[in-house]
Amino acid sequence: MFSKNHCTATGCLSLYVHDAEDLEKLLGIVRLGVAIKAQHVGRRPGFLRCYLQQVFEDMHGDVTFERFIDRLENSILEPGSPIEIVKRKFLFLTYFHPKEGRKECTFKTLENYLSSFKNKPNPG
Repeated sequence: MFSKNHCTATGCLSLYVHDAEDLEKLLGIVRLGVAIKAQHVGRRPGFLRCYLQQVFEDMHGDVTFERFIDRLENSILEPGSPIEIVKRKFLFLTYFHPKEGRKECTFKTLENYLSSFKNKPNPG
């Protein structure tokens, strides 16, 4: 086993790399990796994705993209709905993000969300 002086990744590395210049380069890379890993917290679903997932889960039967868009168009009239405009001709919708204001989303993004909702295993 390693002695107490070599129980870290950098200490273990010094056992195998004897050239001081190479060792310093490798230690710099290791330290950079450790710093980056500490900062990474992952990506969380955004406001629109959470709303669309709720709409998807409330729909019954086979959810096609056409039905999904129809449901989003109907949700414009519902109180509390962030969806403001659905433009089929231009293939985008406009919604109100609580922190960022009015934003647009393409139908391609909606298709990607719908695909991910369908492919996600259903708990229970």
